[in-house]
Amino acid sequence: MSAIQLRGVAKQYPPREPGLGPQDLLRAVDLEVHRGEFVAVEGQSGSGKSTLLHILGGLDREFAGEARVLGCDLRGVSDAELAALRSPARWSLARRCCSPTSRRETSMPGPARE
Repeated sequence: MSAIQLRGVAKQYPPREPGLGPQDLLRAVDLEVHRGEFVAVEGQSGSGKSTLLHILGGLDREFAGEARVLGCDLRGVSDAELAALRSPARWSLARRCCSPTSRRETSMPGPARE
């Protein structure tokens, strides 16, 4: 079973001004992350990183497509089930990556600096 599975996930915000079209934040995102894989989400400001993470965390349930975490359809689970999926043992924060077994902080690799 995949840890994370996205199929055709799309998210739009309403137009910023009358007469303009909606703003696409995510367009038909497909992603599969298997248990034990380490994945980083990176991109320019405004590219949809936070929106993607809000969907994966069950914070945003208004999107097109299918999003599953550990086999659970994020739009079909109860608040209690979402709370269990969000437990600290299951998610790593971007700025502090802790291993649930060793509880030690690790640094995230980044681009080389001159």
